[in-house]
Order: sequence, then C-alpha cells, then structure tokens
Amino acid sequence: MERAKTIARVSMLVVIFVGFLLSGLLINAIQLVLWLTVRPFNRWLYRKINVHLLATLWSQVLILMDWSGSMCTIHTDDATWFKLGQENALILMNHSNELDWLVGWIMADQVNILGNAKLFIKKAVEWIPIIGWAWKFGEIGFLERNWEKDKSTMDSFVKNIKEYEDPVWLLFFPEGTRFTAEKHAVSMEFATKTGMPHMKHLLMPRTKGFHAITQQLRGKFDAVYSTTLCFNTKLGAFPTLMNIFCGKPVFGEIFLERIPFDDIPTEADESSQWLLDSFYEKDKLMDNYEKEGMFPQSQGKYFQGPARTHCRPRSPWPAIFYASWYYFTIPLIWNNLVVGITTQGIFVLLVIFTAVILFMLKLIEITTISRGSSYGGKNDQKNK
Repeated sequence: MERAKTIARVSMLVVIFVGFLLSGLLINAIQLVLWLTVRPFNRWLYRKINVHLLATLWSQVLILMDWSGSMCTIHTDDATWFKLGQENALILMNHSNELDWLVGWIMADQVNILGNAKLFIKKAVEWIPIIGWAWKFGEIGFLERNWEKDKSTMDSFVKNIKEYEDPVWLLFFPEGTRFTAEKHAVSMEFATKTGMPHMKHLLMPRTKGFHAITQQLRGKFDAVYSTTLCFNTKLGAFPTLMNIFCGKPVFGEIFLERIPFDDIPTEADESSQWLLDSFYEKDKLMDNYEKEGMFPQSQGKYFQGPARTHCRPRSPWPAIFYASWYYFTIPLIWNNLVVGITTQGIFVLLVIFTAVILFMLKLIEITTISRGSSYGGKNDQKNK
C-alpha cells in the first residue's frame, strides 16, 4: 500500500514537471518574441503582457506548495494587510533557509502582485532554462556579489523599476547569503571586531547595498515591509525543496511591519544603523518564535492595532489553467511517444524524462544551503 502511494506521488510529480517544462518553454518563447518585437518600441506594453506571463509561470511553481499541503501566513495589523499589493514596496527579508524566495512568491501571490515581484539573485542562475530565462525577460537583477561589478547592475535595475506604472515589490535579502553555522561564526567574528552586538539567528546585514538601493528608490517606493520569516517545524516538515517534492507540508509564518519609506534615513551611517537595528529586532522575534512557537501579538512600532494572522487563499484559476494544459499535453505525449512504441518515440520520451530529472536536481542544487555563496572569504571581507 505504501509502495503504491509512493509510485503515485512520483508519477504525479513527474506529470507536474513535464507540464511545467512544456509550458515554461512556451512562455520563454513568447517572452523572447516580445523582447525582440515589442520591448524596443513600447516597454509599457511589453511589461503589461509579461507580468501575466510571469504570474502564470510562477503560479505553477506554487502548485507544488498546494500539492504538498504547505501554507504560509502573514502576521500583521489589519491596516497593513489591506495595503499589501496596492503600493510599491521594498520587502526586507531574512535569508535563513532555501525556501525563503518561494515564501516571498507565496506572499506576493496572496496579494495579487506575483508577476511584479522582483529580486536580486546570483548571476549563475541567469541562463538556467525556464526560471533563469523568465527572470532575465522579467528584468530582475543578477548579481556577482562583487560591489564594484554589482553597483552598475543595481543602477540599471532601479532605472527600469522606476518606469513601472503598476505596483512592484522588490524582495531584498540584506544578509546576501543563506544562514549556516559556519557563515554565522564568521559573521559574529566580524561583529566582535567591529564592536557590534551578536545575533543568534541571523548574519550581519550588508549595509552598503541597502543604502544604495534605498537612495535610488526614494520618491518612487511608498514603504518598506520589514518581514521576519520563521517555519513551524513542529507541525510541518523541515523547510527544504526536497521535502516539498516528497509531498511533505511546510508551514511558514511571516511577521510583517509596514514602515513608510521616508522614515528610512538618507545618510549612509544612519541608514546602516537603521538596518542593523532592524535585524536586531528580527533576531529577537525569531528567538521569541523559537521559545513560544508564535510571534507576539503586538510589537511593531508602526502597527495600527493588534497583529493578527492573515492568509488569503490562492486563486483556483492557476490550477484550472494547468489542469486544462495537462489534459491536452500529457495525452498527446503519451499517444505519440508511448502507444506507438517506436524507437524514435522511446528516445524522445527518455529525453523528456531525463530533462525533468535534471531540472529537478538543478532546482534543488541552486536552492540548497550548502551551495550558497561564501561568507567571510577574501572577496567578502574586501566588499565589507
């Protein structure tokens, strides 16, 4: 019985990924055509169309969360909850786990801004088919984690962002890399040398990039959403992409405080201290969550009332769309490649299956914590 369930799960996962590969490549092809034909003459129209293409693609990734029974809730005051998705915002996130970016997408999806959820990501991802290509066409920032090289990338990225007429979210991870015990030790050593207090759950944030990006976004963005992400591992599985693939539910909880953008200091030293203070507060929240299993009911300085747990259910339309997509594509593949049992059909089927496996492994590889960027190496210390 258990074996049958495992086979069914694996089969379902393969079907999801085959559908994702086919639809993803189709969306990439449409994006390429739009990039070459529409964007040079009308960027507004290109972005209007592309935002729906991106939302369609990322919604299919989020189907994995639905399939595994995973959930994400937002802990904030009611006034902030009803503003989410209605304004340009810089999302200040802690980078503690390999699913942080996925939770950011879930949060954006809940407030209908998924297609315009931007982020900075390492340059190695840029040419990965489907996801990397979609990000490339979506005008996000690919960074090399070298300040001298990345500054021009950030300048160009912000220039594009300022042209958007619809609300945009920029998911920003000031730590620059995911948390590990080794990176934390190096980070706290740096804190000791500079006379700064230690943090238990976070790395020291990179203040230079934060000051640069907030200076450039000033006047265009309305707010900073200071978010603290924790995972409930008592009710759900440890937050890894592999557990999601295996159908194990993951439960994320976000403490979100809305801060007016004008309240972020303009001077470099004051901006750096503001960011450090923000991360010390996040560390306290994470410590409270670890001990109590929940966030406090009210702690945000900017809260306009008690903090409540909010969760907006996902729209059924992505599931309906992809069910229809699978209905037409999967039987087509089966009838043409399997029923005929031709040598050519078997070869193409093996190619598709291999592509699915390789894509899954690559996706796991680029999100696994052990594959994250170095922290405290020579280049990193130089950039600090």
